[in-house]
Amino acid sequence: MNILLPENIFTSVIALSLPENLKQNLKFHPASSLSAALEKDKTSVALIPAMDIVNHRELFISRRYGISFEGSLCNTYIYFASDRSLQSLNVSGDVSSSEVVLSRILFKELYNADIEVALSSSLNRDTSNLILSGKQNFYEDRLFEGISFSEEMIELLSLPYVNFVLASADENLVKELETVLLEKIPDVYENFDKLEQYFSFSDETLKYIKQTIASLVLEFDEQDIEALTQLIMLPYFHGMTKEIIEAKFADTAG
Repeated sequence: MNILLPENIFTSVIALSLPENLKQNLKFHPASSLSAALEKDKTSVALIPAMDIVNHRELFISRRYGISFEGSLCNTYIYFASDRSLQSLNVSGDVSSSEVVLSRILFKELYNADIEVALSSSLNRDTSNLILSGKQNFYEDRLFEGISFSEEMIELLSLPYVNFVLASADENLVKELETVLLEKIPDVYENFDKLEQYFSFSDETLKYIKQTIASLVLEFDEQDIEALTQLIMLPYFHGMTKEIIEAKFADTAG
């Protein structure tokens, strides 16, 4: 089994918590390439962006494990330009379908703005609003200047924000890795308690992460599944797809 992960602080700590035999088969990929990698390699399992389900409906999805947020701590933050213009938006960092698709919906629903979205390597927000995804939010206390993407999505759906889901082309591989990951959840939270050993964040940022880590959900319940269901329906209700999409959940009976 090959394990593919996007590279962010949450998946990095999950990786630290894996058994040694599984670490040998672990690779980090850009978030945008994970689902395509699963289609090419049927022996792989990955944490894919939740919105990838819309265009990769053949993949099996875990009902029980993923990355969901119930508060301000998350992997993506919104930084408004100095003039608060709501006409354009740059998306940067470890960008995936979730940021690109959901940012358009979010700005329309919460700000009544039809924005133009552009992928960018620049972190400059002087002339355009910026959505930044990944580790760069946590260096130099940057996240304190932004607005939590998860909080905005929670306001929109009145449900948690499901960011990543466990997926594979092989249903049995989803169930196999799901079992291991669920058992290792306590180790993940223990590793967050000693985050300074793994990342050179400021004391203020480290304190914030540790104080808000309870809002990170790894073991899904029915509320997270409902949130995922509603999330992947959004493109249909906003005219981006012609049909309602449903996740193809791996059988978790027993």
